[in-house]
Amino acid sequence: MSNFTMTCSSHFPKLNDKNYVKWAMCMEVELVQHKLWDGIIKITLNVQDPVVWQGEYEKQKKWSVQKMNKVRAEIIMQVKDGQFSCMQSCDTMEIWVTLEVQCSWR
Repeated sequence: MSNFTMTCSSHFPKLNDKNYVKWAMCMEVELVQHKLWDGIIKITLNVQDPVVWQGEYEKQKKWSVQKMNKVRAEIIMQVKDGQFSCMQSCDTMEIWVTLEVQCSWR
């Protein structure tokens, strides 16, 4: 089984129009426990050789995209239909902020 499978262990209500604060805390805990909270990582490499740097950069970039996709999928699985309009971006931080803004005015 994948290390990133969270849906079976997520024991908190899906995000709706009234539970953002509790949902956000629970979702953050789930993502931290599964080492996904840093779904957006800055790629910083201290490598002098440009060929080595490019290879490392490409590996980090691929890993980052895969991780962001997993985080996005987990967030989507933890929201109700009313929040699907916030899921259009591939950027997980943008999704998180959009959900926060959308739910804060309700």
